[in-house]
Amino acid sequence: MQDVLHVGIYSALPFVAGFFGMIAFGASSDRFRDRRWHLFIATGMAIAGLIVTLQMHGHLEGSLIALAFTLIGLAALPPLFFALVSDYLSPAVAAGGIALISSLGNLGSAASPTLAGLLTQYTGNRHYSIYLVLVMLILSALVLMVAVRGTKTRRG
Repeated sequence: MQDVLHVGIYSALPFVAGFFGMIAFGASSDRFRDRRWHLFIATGMAIAGLIVTLQMHGHLEGSLIALAFTLIGLAALPPLFFALVSDYLSPAVAAGGIALISSLGNLGSAASPTLAGLLTQYTGNRHYSIYLVLVMLILSALVLMVAVRGTKTRRG
């Protein structure tokens, strides 16, 4: 029973870090009135955390720290992204735009388990699913930096 408690505590630690990181990123983004670079840095943290996690196989402490960085970046992304959308769209269309983005985003969570299973089945290695996530994060960071203009947000 003690081992189960420890597993629960260890698995919760990265999520606790993600919770506090999400709040810190949001507060900083609001304070500096910048979404673009905060999104870029959060995506970079998630990418770096995943890369280090792949290297930490068999090292509990290192894996937990790497996963904490990953979760900080991943947890910060949705609030920052939706704040960015709200800043760029007019109030009349912001709700519809957010609803469309959320609907399309749900397609990813519906398709990704199947894609991850196929990658594992055909390659025999579960790491390729993480590589796919890494590629998607890198592409999203590149698209963000190209598509979003570098001005401060309109809110004050």
